[in-house]
Parts: sequence; C-alpha cells; structure tokens
Amino acid sequence: NIKNYVVHSPNGRVVLILSLKNLIRAMKSCKESTENSFRLSKGTGRVCLLFRMKTQTGTKVKQLIPVDIDSPTNPIIREEPAPPIPQFSLYLPQNKPLKPILDQMNIMSDRISLEMNKNNELTIYCSLPEIEIKSEWGDLEEPQIDLMENREQQEAIQRMDERQKKKINGRAFLNLKAVRAFSQIERLSPKEILCCLSHEEVTMVVNLFGEIKIHYHIKPVSN
Repeated sequence: NIKNYVVHSPNGRVVLILSLKNLIRAMKSCKESTENSFRLSKGTGRVCLLFRMKTQTGTKVKQLIPVDIDSPTNPIIREEPAPPIPQFSLYLPQNKPLKPILDQMNIMSDRISLEMNKNNELTIYCSLPEIEIKSEWGDLEEPQIDLMENREQQEAIQRMDERQKKKINGRAFLNLKAVRAFSQIERLSPKEILCCLSHEEVTMVVNLFGEIKIHYHIKPVSN
C-alpha cells in the first residue's frame, strides 16, 4: 500500500531506478527554469520523483517521474563504481556534437573504435573492408589533475615532441548503440563533457549545470 510505504536507508542513501528518457526531459525543463527542486513523492499511486520548477514568467510547474527503489524488506546491495584514475582524459569540443557522426556510423556497423593519445587528440571511427568513417579532434583541453605519484611521468610527457606523444595512446572498442544512447545527453546542452579512457573502458563525465554531474560508463566489446 503506497500510504504505508516507508523508505529507510541506514546510510542516508536511497537507490532509484528510473527511465533515462524521463530524467533527460525533466532536466531539460529545469535548465530553462529560474528555480528548481526535487524530492521523493507518493505521486499518483506509486513512488515518484517530483520536480518543482518556476519559469521566468513566474509560472510554477510540477513534473512527476515514476521510479523504482530498493525494497525496504529485501534491499539490493549496490556499490557506487570507483573507476580508476583514467590513463587518458580530454574534454569533448562543444561545437561538434557526437550524434550526427554516430548516426552516420550506425549505417555501417554496430560498434566503433575510440582512440586517445597524449597529444590531446581523440579519434572515433568504424570501418569495413571497403570503406571507413573517421572523425578526429585535435588540440583538446586536458583536465588539470595534480597527482604526486605521477609527477615525474607527467613532466616526462610534457618534454616529448608531438610525434612521441602520439605514440602514447589507448583504444577501446565500444557498442555503437550504447554510445548513441549516451549522445542523447547533448540535447540538454551540457556545460562540458569529459571523456576518460582507462584499460579499454570509457567513462563520460557530463557537467549539466551547477554541481549536477552524470557519470556514464561504457564497457568495451571484444575486438
């Protein structure tokens, strides 16, 4: 019974399972509002995430997103992923969206290759014996990560020339459907997207607005 439903978390955290499509729709509305808040609600007979928004004209808007949560009597133990420090990390260019490129590649194949190197270059491509589609970005910005244990390695890379930096690279083979699903986040016009590559696994860190960030993990497929 929804009236007697109680959400209890000993560590103050509740795991929510919801539709990414619905979340993107709500976040897009929040981005265009002047005031936003959200909380768990009983909604219309089931547990929901209630978004309250105030538009620039002063109109107040409510939006309910149905969610599933761990049962209080039989909780599912989940741990937040703790990805390793990435071997490569670069900010994607904001003026070159991924979706049009991925849509073209989807005609040819169901997977793509993503490559990054220490010369701040990122390449996405898919290929068949007869044809290849490739998109390359160069001179990308790298986040400032000050790690004492890697200081010597960082300084050594800075002393290298362009040809040497290109040789320090990493590659991941990814399911194209998973990457295309991620590209839908571009509809929210995020402030920045950081692409991280570590041991053939890719993580996209999306800074939507304010302190709201989404981590999107894309596991590799076999070569």
